[in-house]
Formats: sequence, C-alpha cells, structure tokens
Amino acid sequence: TTTAALAAKLGHGRAHKIDGRAIPGQILAQPCGNSRLAAGVRDQQNGGFVAQTGFMLVDQRGQIFARHTAQHLGQEFDTANFLGLLPMSFTTTSHFAVTAVLALAVFFTVTITGFVLHGAKFLGLFWVSSAPLPLRPILAIIELISYFVRPVSHCIRLAGNIMAGHAVIKVFAGFAAIAAVSPLAIVAITAMYGLEVLVAFIQAYVFTILTCVYLHDALHPSH
Repeated sequence: TTTAALAAKLGHGRAHKIDGRAIPGQILAQPCGNSRLAAGVRDQQNGGFVAQTGFMLVDQRGQIFARHTAQHLGQEFDTANFLGLLPMSFTTTSHFAVTAVLALAVFFTVTITGFVLHGAKFLGLFWVSSAPLPLRPILAIIELISYFVRPVSHCIRLAGNIMAGHAVIKVFAGFAAIAAVSPLAIVAITAMYGLEVLVAFIQAYVFTILTCVYLHDALHPSH
C-alpha cells in the first residue's frame, strides 16, 4: 500500500476518530519495517503521531506502544496453554527453558528500548524522586534488585503454575488405577482439569499484562 493510497483512504485535512476521540490533522505515513507503513494523523492539538492502521503504533520519536503487541502475545500464550490441556499433547509453557527465553527477551527488549529512547534518563526508573532524600539511595538499590529479578519471576510464574497443575492431575490419575478410590480420583481429575482451564487463561493474561507494564517503564521511566 502506498502513502498516496493510504492518504486517499483516510482523507486529508479532516478530523479522524481514533480511540473514541476526534483528531483533526494531517495524514502521515511512516515506515514500520518489511516495507509496511503505519498510516495515521498528526494530532494538531496535542502533538505527536497517532497511528490508525498497521500492526504497531508509533509516534514521531519512534516509541513503540504495546497495544497490538499485547493482543497478539496474549493470544499466543492462550493457544500454547490450552493446547497443553489436550491429551498426549506437549505443553511448551510448562518448561522453564521456554519461559526463560521469553522472559529474557522481554527484559532485554525493555532495557534496550529504554536506553535507546531516553539514554541515561532511563536510570530515573530506579530513582524515586517522590521519596524523602535520605531514603532515595536505599530505594534505588531495592528498585535495581527488583528490576533484575523481573525475568526470574516472569519465567517461574508461568512455567511453575502450568507444570504444577499437570503434575497434580498425573498424581490423581495414578490413584485412578486403584478400584477403591477410582471414583474419587476421577472426580478430582475433572475438578483439576477445570481449574487448569482457568489457570491457562489467567497465566497468559498475567504474563501479557506484566510485559505491558515493563514496556510502559521503558517508555516512561520516571517515577
């Protein structure tokens, strides 16, 4: 799609309704990689570039927003978690090797994006300026430790919850072979399976939300 075609489609010099608000402005188009364009309008009231089409939202400084990214990320994790509930299937998100790579990818993406966009000002993420001055160095150390623990908790939370549920189901399945307790074991397996469906959705949601929170820190690092 060419810039001219996008401009003709969106209309030039009129108000455009984006995210529920009308934005009068000028049609713009910026490259988004792989020869694709993100078309939108320049907000004449507040400044900045508001994207209307394309898989990424960008502004004039090249900041990357997570709305579309989060949508696709959540769908992928939902799919992986729910596929693991099928009999004889392989649950990728129950393995720490998989979730560790994903968590590290988020960690390095956030860190690199923060320094690219803000330079040394990204370190303001660790400096709590609203706290009393004597406490700020202590809080900076706590914030720094918390920042580097993020990929660990991000990794363990997803894999641990998925793996634990599957392990409990396997234990109950072992009791199902004993005739005396097999009815109770089958009821327990059914109940755990229902719980695992809920856990599969919740853990995909939590991983996605935390990714968005961390990306927000990269875009707006100051406390």
